[in-house]
Amino acid sequence: MSLLDRIPSPNGGNPVSIIRLPVRTRTAAEQAAEADRINAMRADIKAHNELHAQLQSEAQATTRRSGLTKESNSTYMANMSSIKGKTLQTQIWLVQNLIEEGVSNKEFFGYNGNERADSAEQYLSWLQTRVEELQSSTNSSSIDIEA
Repeated sequence: MSLLDRIPSPNGGNPVSIIRLPVRTRTAAEQAAEADRINAMRADIKAHNELHAQLQSEAQATTRRSGLTKESNSTYMANMSSIKGKTLQTQIWLVQNLIEEGVSNKEFFGYNGNERADSAEQYLSWLQTRVEELQSSTNSSSIDIEA
């Protein structure tokens, strides 16, 4: 077989020249290896999608528990005097999101002991002060104390 063949023109004119390149067939081992790679990628994608769904579900549940919904007229936060460690960081993240989304204009209930915060910004300031106090008492730049 020649690498250069002539085939009839699709419109009935002069024949067209084409180049035929030899096709290399893959071995059974190569096909199996490719199938394994594809299956591994599918498993990775499935695991990624499941993790994403779990994290999204947890974030929505946390938002519902914290009162950070746009449908609510009030926002209730935990008494920050009892919050420790990673829970402080979570609360800071939640309040920052609340402020960014503009939900902080609603009636806000956040406490530091018996003292009530007038705004999300004040509550955030209290949380950040609490983090600084914990960091200075543990001589650490991050909070690793579990709540």
